[in-house]
Amino acid sequence: MPTRTNRTDDGGTQRYRAIVDRYQSRPNRCTIFRSDATNGELTSAWITAHEGSYVSLLLMR
Repeated sequence: MPTRTNRTDDGGTQRYRAIVDRYQSRPNRCTIFRSDATNGELTSAWITAHEGSYVSLLLMR
């Protein structure tokens, strides 16, 4: 069972929410979705990335 970390953006309005599922035996997983999404939108309007499959934004600038 993963442990979870919840985060929201700090831009005044909480437009997006991120949930990080932390695993011991496989890469962690971060899922980002709109914080105001309806239940129907949550089933199709999200993105998930596994740890190690992305790079730092600062490195890409």
